[in-house]
Amino acid sequence: MPTLRQSLKSSRAPLVYLAVFVVLEVIAAHWDLAVADSTIAQNDVFVEIVNYHQSSEYRITFSDGSPKMTILKSPSDGRDDPLARIMSSISSTRSSQRQAAASLAAHLDQPIRWANLSPDGRFVLAGFEDPSFGAMKSATLYRATDLVPIMRISSEGRIRSSLWSDDSESLTILESTERMKKTLWGMLAAISGHPIELTAFYARRVDIATRSNVRVNIADGIENGEAELRAKPPTQ
Repeated sequence: MPTLRQSLKSSRAPLVYLAVFVVLEVIAAHWDLAVADSTIAQNDVFVEIVNYHQSSEYRITFSDGSPKMTILKSPSDGRDDPLARIMSSISSTRSSQRQAAASLAAHLDQPIRWANLSPDGRFVLAGFEDPSFGAMKSATLYRATDLVPIMRISSEGRIRSSLWSDDSESLTILESTERMKKTLWGMLAAISGHPIELTAFYARRVDIATRSNVRVNIADGIENGEAELRAKPPTQ
């Protein structure tokens, strides 16, 4: 018959194995998170679409083949106002891009309104339409060293925002098209001077070297919606 001491040692063995297993799981989780973060930098972009009563988050993966889109779900504490938060963030981004444009204005013949410099400083995407007063329909990609135009990017609707990949090899453009709601309620709202606008959002990835692009439709029929393009999930 085993002694009490031997029994205790035997009973502790599963606990030791469990502790080792938990530690290994934690290490693996942190490793996976680090790998995921490095993958996000090159292949993924994140879009948050909001209006006055809903908020949706999307992850778009641009890799070989067709782009893939995933709807993200995140908890909300009820105190967050997504529309106000996004409008504040968009305003901050536009302010930074106006400041970048001011530094380039003297070197271009046209009045530049905003500029988005690539992370490595080789390229700059510039626009000549002020987003504060109207839709941005097009933008021009320049070589930053001498401001020689490389390509023109035009939208069938409006350009919402742009985001460079970390390696400056590609550019993601968030675009949208708008139409008026044609239901009875929509027509009454339009007559009263408060039209209900339905927005379709889509993203386009532009490869700088080949000038090729691929497009993915994100969402359609969003009433009076706003959207923001990010390199990280909106909830981070």
